[in-house]
Amino acid sequence: HDYNFQFFNEFYYSFLLREVVAFDVPGDESLLLRRLHHEVTHDFFERTCGMPPVWFNEGAAEVFEAARLDARGTLVLERNPEWDPRLQEELKEGGLPSLRELLAASPERFYGEDAPRVYAAAWSFMDLLLRNKGEAGEKLVRRIFTAVRERRAVSVPQIVETSLPDLESEWHERVRRDVRR
Repeated sequence: HDYNFQFFNEFYYSFLLREVVAFDVPGDESLLLRRLHHEVTHDFFERTCGMPPVWFNEGAAEVFEAARLDARGTLVLERNPEWDPRLQEELKEGGLPSLRELLAASPERFYGEDAPRVYAAAWSFMDLLLRNKGEAGEKLVRRIFTAVRERRAVSVPQIVETSLPDLESEWHERVRRDVRR
């Protein structure tokens, strides 16, 4: 089922068709490239490891959406500021989901009514791991990717919960600090 076809008005990655489906290509070239980076991330995951957990798939896609190559061709991960207003709203309305709640989010929930909240949470969590946790965060992302590729996605919550102590409180505190900037 292509859960996300209802959510986007520009384009999306179809897991059924295994391709990017475009409805309305943005005229802004930088926005077009951001969206393509996002959708190609989904294609990469599907072709290399199957279907990762939705929070991992969408969170990573949101992080890579804002990535760029520097003059030497090195990938540079930059903060995706599109989520700051939504995160500010979430903090006012009761806060982010727990880490356990995020890790358990089903596609129906993720792409349904709660989509803006869980997208923002998934992005902010993956951003923490990939941009702010250094080698420990990158190692955890690699362990998750490997588990999914080896068809052990069911073990991902345990991998996350046992890998880095106090990860949930660090994640929530970082979001609070970053959205105040």
